[in-house]
Amino acid sequence: MKNIIGYVKESGSVSFAERPFQEVDSLVFSYLVYYDLQGIVPPPRERREINVAEAGRQYLKIHGTSQINVNSGLFREMAASVRYRGVLLSDYTEVFRVGSAQFAALRAVLPDGTDVLMVRGADNSLTSWQEAFAISYTETPSQKMALQWMSRLAEKYRDGGMQNIILTGHSKGGNTLLYAAVQGSPQLRSRIRAIYLNDCPGLTPGLYDTNALAELQDRIIRLTPQYSLIGQLFNQNSQDYIVACSTDGINQHEPLFWMVEDDHFVPASARTSDSRKLALGVNRWIASADLEEREAFSRDLFRTLRQARANGARTVPEPKATRNITAYEIGRDPAMDPDGLSEGNSTKKTAQIIMQFLLTSSRPARRAAHKLAGAFYVTNVHALLSKVTQLLH
Repeated sequence: MKNIIGYVKESGSVSFAERPFQEVDSLVFSYLVYYDLQGIVPPPRERREINVAEAGRQYLKIHGTSQINVNSGLFREMAASVRYRGVLLSDYTEVFRVGSAQFAALRAVLPDGTDVLMVRGADNSLTSWQEAFAISYTETPSQKMALQWMSRLAEKYRDGGMQNIILTGHSKGGNTLLYAAVQGSPQLRSRIRAIYLNDCPGLTPGLYDTNALAELQDRIIRLTPQYSLIGQLFNQNSQDYIVACSTDGINQHEPLFWMVEDDHFVPASARTSDSRKLALGVNRWIASADLEEREAFSRDLFRTLRQARANGARTVPEPKATRNITAYEIGRDPAMDPDGLSEGNSTKKTAQIIMQFLLTSSRPARRAAHKLAGAFYVTNVHALLSKVTQLLH
C-alpha cells in the first residue's frame, strides 16, 4: 500500500493520454494548491504559464522542506514524473485577511487542454477555521472569491481554454469550488466535467441555488475517509466513495494518510461508528440552531480562542511536521509520533477556554452552546468542551 506520494512516484511514467485523470489525481492536485507558489506561478493579471517541472524546481530551491503544512516530497515527485511535469500552472492567487478570509487558488492545464481548478482548504490559522465554521450560517469571503476568480478565468480564456473543466479541492477548498460552480453562470456550469470533493462539507441549505446544484449532481464525486466529520456536513444525501486510511480518527482528514493501491484508492466498506455518531450530533445541532445562533457561537468562540492563544494556549492543532518529512512513512501512527498530527490538549486549559467562552458569550451563542450540548445528549460543561475541541480538529 502507498499514499499519494508513492502513487506519483510509481505512476509517474504513465501519461494522461494512457490513463485519464481520475480520483487519485484529484487528491494530488488538491494537495498541490497547499504549496506557497507566490512568485513562482504567474498571477491572474498575467497571461503566462509555468510547467510543473520548473515550478517544482523553483519551489524546492526557495522553500526546500521548510514550508509548514506540506510535504515537499509530493512536489518533487510530480516535477520528475512524465505524467505531471508538463502540466501547465497559472493564475495563482492567495489572500489572507486576519479574522475574515483565507483563500488560495490555482489553475492547471493538462496536455489535452483540460483545465483543473483548485482551491486550498483550511490551514493552521484560526482565521481559516473560523471561516470554515462560517459556512454553517453565511456565504463566506472565500466562497465569493472563488466565484469571482473562476468567472474571471472564464472571461480571460474565453477565446481558448476553460471549455472542459475539472474542479478539485480538499476540505474547505472543495466547498468553495462547489459554491462557485453552483452560483456561477449556466454557461460556465455547462463546461464543468467533474467536481471532486475530497472530504469536503457541502453547501448550507438556503444559501445556494438548489436547481443549479441538482444540475451538477451527477458530476460530483465525493470522496471521504472512514472517519469523516467534515465531509459529512451538509452532504445533501449524495453518494460517497469511502477510502481506507493508514491512521485512525480525525487524522484521516489529512490527505497523506489516504491509502492507494495501483492506480486507485483502497476502498473501505463503511464509515466508523464514532464518525457517524459525531457527524449526526453536529448535523443535529446545525438543524436546531438558527443562523443568528450559529453566527454568534462562531464569533464568540473564536474571540475566546484568540484570547487564549494570545495567552499562550495552543487552541487549534497545527499539523506541521508530519506533512514536512521527506521520507514519508505510510502507516506511521500519529499518536505515537511527537511530530505528528496528534497534539495532546491539556484538559485543564481546554476547560478554562470553554468556561471563558460561556461566561463572556452573547445570549444567542449561549443558546447555541446549549443546543450543541443537547445534540450530543450531554449535560455538563466539560463534556460540551470535549465536543467543541473535536470540532476544531
